[in-house]
Amino acid sequence: MNLKSWGDCCLNGEPSSPYTIRYGEKGLLWLTFKIQTEGSHGAYTHLSKSATLLATDLIQELKSLEFLDVEVSSSLLEAQKKSAAAFDQGMGIGASVIAPKVTLNIGKISGGLKNNMVPSECSFEADIRLPVGCNLDKILQSIEEITRKFPEVSVEQNMLNPPSHCDPDGDMMDILRSNVKHLRGFQPEPVVSLGGTDARLWRYKNIPAYVYGPTPTGMGSANEHVPIDDYLHIVRTHALSAYDYLMK
Repeated sequence: MNLKSWGDCCLNGEPSSPYTIRYGEKGLLWLTFKIQTEGSHGAYTHLSKSATLLATDLIQELKSLEFLDVEVSSSLLEAQKKSAAAFDQGMGIGASVIAPKVTLNIGKISGGLKNNMVPSECSFEADIRLPVGCNLDKILQSIEEITRKFPEVSVEQNMLNPPSHCDPDGDMMDILRSNVKHLRGFQPEPVVSLGGTDARLWRYKNIPAYVYGPTPTGMGSANEHVPIDDYLHIVRTHALSAYDYLMK
């Protein structure tokens, strides 16, 4: 696709909360781990390793990824520190703490047939989120080093979306903050998103992309919804900001 067909700037309405504007987002790495052993009767645990117990040991090892020094630049860390209060207001207390860190979620795990059998198979799916500015090769190398400790394990990479960001002081950021100040009386803070959005595709093309959307109330859980007041505010802000940007 011709780069020009992507445009000069992207304004995205995915959830951000009215208090924050996302100029970047964490990356994601999805992996499936499969453990295979001989298996045996549940009374004869001396005959085979348990695939499910190996899985729990492996998951504990993978938790160490959350403590990696990911070498995020001082400028990005400072920007995130300045927006911490607004970040927590929009995303929940603790969001600002995990934004510059690797996080691990085991979204699905399956193994074993019945209570009196040592499982011969187990698999689980890991969702690893990668902070903006991190050394991706270092994280992949750490995962490889961990899995080498478990010869019964194989790994499949299902998805890799690198982290992305653009200028937190770009033209669209200034326009959005000004319009929100006029409409609501406060200025939203520039932040990095915890979750992924389609805005990353523009940033991968070196096109600035900003996300300003409603509060992610109940995201991924029961009663997920968008408050009507948020929706109307976002529509007004986008219309005004698109006009202002095109008139510059």
